[in-house]
Amino acid sequence: VTAKPDKGRARGDECSAYLAHITSRYDSLADYSIFLQSDPYDHLHFDFLDLVLRSMAATTYSTPYLPLNGPRHVRTLTPCLSAVHEELFGTNLTDIIGPYCCAQFVVS
Repeated sequence: VTAKPDKGRARGDECSAYLAHITSRYDSLADYSIFLQSDPYDHLHFDFLDLVLRSMAATTYSTPYLPLNGPRHVRTLTPCLSAVHEELFGTNLTDIIGPYCCAQFVVS
């Protein structure tokens, strides 16, 4: 568990904690990393997480990225999403997308 509380003007959100975890352990990351927010009960179905953990323990889990959240944002195309997509990928976003809420996931 990596706690990243707010300090001064810096945000202590999940993205900062996730990035700090990855960059500080880049050469020694675990086979699987599970990223959860501080309020997972508001966004996560724990029976589903239990199934994922059981699959890992049984060595039958093979998904490189798995969102763990139940809710999704409304499918939309906003100027903000378009600008982020263009900055990251160098192309215009033309399709409506429906991202998952709240950045909780498993990655290998």
